[in-house]
Amino acid sequence: TLTARGKPHKLALVACARKLIIFINTVVARGTPWIAKSAPI
Repeated sequence: TLTARGKPHKLALVACARKLIIFINTVVARGTPWIAKSAPI
């Protein structure tokens, strides 16, 4: 994780939020439904 590599907590939080916003924008722009898949255990 970013915090494990010595980055500030706020920077890690903003990076995560930015990634989520870009993901949501892509889903909306393409018009495809988002299907949640669970990771195999």
